[in-house]
Amino acid sequence: MELSFAKLHGLGNDFVFIDDRDRALKLTDAQVSYLCDRHFGIGADGVILVRPATSEEGDGYMHYINADGTLAQMCGNGVRCFAKYLVDRELADVASGHLLADTLAGPRPIAFSVDAGGKMTEATVNMGAPILDPALVPVDAAPDSRMADGTPYVGHLRLDSPWGAFEFACVSMGNPHAVCLVDDWAALPDELFPAGAEKSLSTLRIDLPGPFFETHPAFPEKTNVEFASVTDEGIAMRVWERGCGETLACGTGACAAVIAATENGFVEKGKDITVKLIGGDVLPDDQKLTLEIARVIRLGFLQQNAFHPEDTCVPLAKQKLMMETILYLYQKSKVLISMGMPMSVLREDPIFDKVISIKYDVENSRLDKFEDYKKAIDKFYDDVIARNA
Repeated sequence: MELSFAKLHGLGNDFVFIDDRDRALKLTDAQVSYLCDRHFGIGADGVILVRPATSEEGDGYMHYINADGTLAQMCGNGVRCFAKYLVDRELADVASGHLLADTLAGPRPIAFSVDAGGKMTEATVNMGAPILDPALVPVDAAPDSRMADGTPYVGHLRLDSPWGAFEFACVSMGNPHAVCLVDDWAALPDELFPAGAEKSLSTLRIDLPGPFFETHPAFPEKTNVEFASVTDEGIAMRVWERGCGETLACGTGACAAVIAATENGFVEKGKDITVKLIGGDVLPDDQKLTLEIARVIRLGFLQQNAFHPEDTCVPLAKQKLMMETILYLYQKSKVLISMGMPMSVLREDPIFDKVISIKYDVENSRLDKFEDYKKAIDKFYDDVIARNA
């Protein structure tokens, strides 16, 4: 089977898009998992099939499938990317600045902006009112709280786990969410954090409690699991998504976290609230650098393309120089981070992608070229300082 696809992401929450306007595509769970596999497939958090609208007012239908092949009702970042897919291909009225995306959770109005070339640059989605009825979330628990308007909801669901009891607020934004607001990370057991690490949201081993609560019997359709903290800047959050694991961002999860925080009195109602995610600003810049260098190592050093003439057999001497170059980039970048330069500034330079391409751009017989890369890293270092002096 041959498929044409597009790859889009919202804050790192990424998707494989396939045009299925003729509704001819029938993907099995195994095929979806293969497409989403980050080693053997394209790599994504889910697959979105672009189908004809199901309503008269709609511009298209977003058929969203999780990475494990299960169907999802709604995805906030996915629907933003869906809007860009439609707008950039003129499948919606670009001049109007508005479109309606049909989803399994219902229609979602989207306002958008475009650049001079008619390509979408920004989108704002009306996510609709939260669903709090336990039967509709769904969660197998009786209401224990009430919103300001008297609406009952499950705001303090206490669930036991191998790491002690956790408390969740249960909300649906078209898909189920269980939000755990943590105000004392030090109180959580050591097993949930890497040995010797300071206990915090960024160091939480979400791969332990995430899947445990995702599949907890209290959630008959499973659930997305958010761990969050209220900060001076807003809400910092990480998410374990139903059907695909941890993702860098989750639009519906951000909405659910705001509902949980406001209704439980952690933040003031009626004010704009910023939710910081891994794909945004939840991690410190030194940890963002670590993740970026890990990406460079994975793509530029470990990943192999046996069909490329320079990657069929990489000499040991070249492998050594490749790793030395990556570590040199890490050390120079680490100094910049220590000087207060944010990772977003460092990423403005193409040096990380340039280093990823070393294996292919430097012939196995021309190892002298590695000196040019060291000079390029030095120039990157000097340029960042000059631009941000």
